[in-house]
Amino acid sequence: MATVYPACAGSPIAHERWLRYCFADERSATTLLPTVVHAIARWWPASLYSAFKIQPDLGCRGDYRCICGPHTSADALRIQDGRTAEGQTEFVTFTGIGYAPAGRMSHGAVWYRNRMVFSWLNPDGYDEASGGTISTDPFVEEVIMMTHELGHGIGFVHEHQRPDAESSNWIVYQPQFLWGYPHASQNPALMADTSFPSHMGAVDRMSRVCNSEPLAQQYFSPALDFMSLAHRTYDYSYLVGSPQYDYKSIMHYSCDDASNAAPHQGFALVKHPARVPRPPRGQEPDYKIWMGGRRRMDERAISNADVARVALLYPLSQEATRAAQGLEAAGGWRAVPFVIPGYFTTTVYPAPTP
Repeated sequence: MATVYPACAGSPIAHERWLRYCFADERSATTLLPTVVHAIARWWPASLYSAFKIQPDLGCRGDYRCICGPHTSADALRIQDGRTAEGQTEFVTFTGIGYAPAGRMSHGAVWYRNRMVFSWLNPDGYDEASGGTISTDPFVEEVIMMTHELGHGIGFVHEHQRPDAESSNWIVYQPQFLWGYPHASQNPALMADTSFPSHMGAVDRMSRVCNSEPLAQQYFSPALDFMSLAHRTYDYSYLVGSPQYDYKSIMHYSCDDASNAAPHQGFALVKHPARVPRPPRGQEPDYKIWMGGRRRMDERAISNADVARVALLYPLSQEATRAAQGLEAAGGWRAVPFVIPGYFTTTVYPAPTP
């Protein structure tokens, strides 16, 4: 059983286990507090079936604008705004997997275990004409991405990187459609690399690069977040996952994430043909995958399986865990209110049924 880092220092309530956070600095607190609070609300349905809560670090005494310092715990999730002042498009956001035991991290550095650098900024939006994500509100987009990042802090890896994602024919990984692939394939250093057979062309070399952690780190880092964990140095044997693969998970990239999804091109991640139902006559099969289960960003939410995974990782009781695991069959979790007294009130909704 893995050690869950948010529980290291416990919580003031005996049966609860907290992911405790603080902001790296004043700027991060100012720019990210609204985003973080809305993202915390989106994980609230999982808290109703588990001992899990997302809270400011104990040293901040309930202040959600908690800033890291001598008064906060060393293992609090440190949230930093990594965006530049220029307001340019940025997508390089990362969070350490929350409960990875020391010595099992592929990055090696201890700080990676409890650090988030949030750099999402997408002023240009998405290309809806390509059939990709629909996003009409930049703030909602930030909230969804923060919800995803908090999922890493909770202890989840990307659903599409599960070792069985490709081996059991759930997805087709098409790295040739990733941003930057054409440029990387023309790198002279790649073609001069003598570790490859001399007769091997650029396409075959890139195939190896996109399924090898050392080679991807050297030649094409975008592939690191898409390739199977079977090709990474993570010890994934201790990770808590659901028995069934979950296309709707908030931890699953959408088909067009990091893709050159121009018309007549393809997406980096699509459903395997074996998993796509035969469409009615005259219609095309739908191979697309959407983070949170919906194409529209404002309709995305954590899935029933996401709730069940939280219940497995942070169990409250056997009854609660069974109820979480039965959500899909029972019609899913329902809309629930979320309140931070004196500060914030909202209602959290599941993704609409297609």
